[in-house]
Amino acid sequence: MKFDSSEGSVSEEEATKVLNIPLSPIFPNDQLIWQGTKTGLFLVRSTYHLCMELYKKSQCECSNPVKRNDLWQDIWSLKVPNSMKIFVCRANGNILPTKSNLFSKRVVDSKTCPYCLIEDEDVIHAFWSCPTAQDIWGCGPRIFQKSSFMATSFQQLFKYFSDRLCNEDLMLMAFLLQRIWFKRNRIVFDKKWINPSTVAQQAKAGLDVFQASNFSLPSREAEVKVVGSPKGWQPPFPGPIKINWDASINKTLGCIGIGVVARDYVGKVLRAKCSYRKHSLVPDVAKMIAALDAVMFCREAGFWDFIKEGDALKVAKEINSNPPYLSRLGNFVEGV
Repeated sequence: MKFDSSEGSVSEEEATKVLNIPLSPIFPNDQLIWQGTKTGLFLVRSTYHLCMELYKKSQCECSNPVKRNDLWQDIWSLKVPNSMKIFVCRANGNILPTKSNLFSKRVVDSKTCPYCLIEDEDVIHAFWSCPTAQDIWGCGPRIFQKSSFMATSFQQLFKYFSDRLCNEDLMLMAFLLQRIWFKRNRIVFDKKWINPSTVAQQAKAGLDVFQASNFSLPSREAEVKVVGSPKGWQPPFPGPIKINWDASINKTLGCIGIGVVARDYVGKVLRAKCSYRKHSLVPDVAKMIAALDAVMFCREAGFWDFIKEGDALKVAKEINSNPPYLSRLGNFVEGV
């Protein structure tokens, strides 16, 4: 071993003394230890986590850590289907299979937008800056029509509107985003073009159907509570389950929305269901179909002792006054 004898380095005499220091015989032999795992064994996934940690440390961080979670809280607080919340989260996380993402993984040969054939298709381009996407937003509420916001990322775009839109418009935005993606897939896989106004109408109709068949929305909550009694919803006596059901008509889509909820004698929600189907738009027929769906709902859930409560007085009287074989539909409470 050589030591530099220049100024500030170890002298030869000192180096000789250092090299003559005996090592402890009780220590084990040297071995390689990977600090990325608790066991010291190397794992490929630990390398991935280490790289992600180093990457996050190299990025700029917000001075207020509370604001970083606001975006995800805004998404999960939306009154939309859970599948749509997951879709919006994937868009914010840039993990949708856009042409740019597929090109980076060598799945496709080009990352050009299938619509405009000019720019690269990333998330923000597919949902906002593409001319086709702008045509769809132009058919929506005025706040989208008049917006000239130039976003550099989808997170920035969604946060911009979540801070400015009411809950109703933000829900419609989620439906529009999903319909834009469906339209994109139709042109990519089926080579079929959908009119932008049709896409906007489908998004609005989908929101209306969801609201009509979802009892958890504030607009429907008041209607459920007044069913059956002027004092509001009344629990059944211990034993049977009370089933509340209702139907609504959407003339635009030509379908009916159906909602059913089951509660026990303490008011605890045991099960709920919302659906829609293409059928007659006659109100009494729609109510009768909803009553039948409520029966099937009970059978699927295993509820054999139940009372059904709805706001269709004519339907309830018709079923209660029919021969005994119709009693299989359950006991009905006349609504108000």
